[in-house]
Amino acid sequence: MFNHFKSLGEHNVVYFNIKNLPDDKEEQDRVLELLLSDNLITDGNIYTIDQNGISCQLEVDFKVSVNYVRNILQSAGYDIDLTSVTSKNPSKPEGVYSSERYSFFEGFDAFKNYDINKVGALSPEDHYAKEKDAWVAQNPEEYEKAEKQNGTAIVVRRKDFESFTPEKRQHMLSHPEMFIIEE
Repeated sequence: MFNHFKSLGEHNVVYFNIKNLPDDKEEQDRVLELLLSDNLITDGNIYTIDQNGISCQLEVDFKVSVNYVRNILQSAGYDIDLTSVTSKNPSKPEGVYSSERYSFFEGFDAFKNYDINKVGALSPEDHYAKEKDAWVAQNPEEYEKAEKQNGTAIVVRRKDFESFTPEKRQHMLSHPEMFIIEE
């Protein structure tokens, strides 16, 4: 089980480190493309956290386990750093991850005034939670309406969509009730 994750209902966003993956953008893109070619993995990002570690963020079906992802990574010659998924208090990766927005509603943008470099800045997750709570308190009717409308749709950025396999793109286009492609 992934210790560091966020639930999105039927999907989870999970975080882990990848052992021995070099700080090489082309190789990281190759590994990410392999991960995203799986039909239970819908989005993701690979990024460098420091000189010694490469982290991965994936949006996965709730059924996906650590071993499931490990098998895919091992087929590419890499593995999950198990200390990044089994620790009781894993350190969170820093920065605003691959999502430009974690939004439940088009009128809500939690990161419009966010500056990670500001002294005393909250983590992206804490900032988002604070902004969402404030917005919901000010807009309870809109929040209730947004929750009903947007419960299962997955927003995919066009640049990410273009990098998916033709089969995955076709699946997404044939299910507009599940996937929203945005510029």
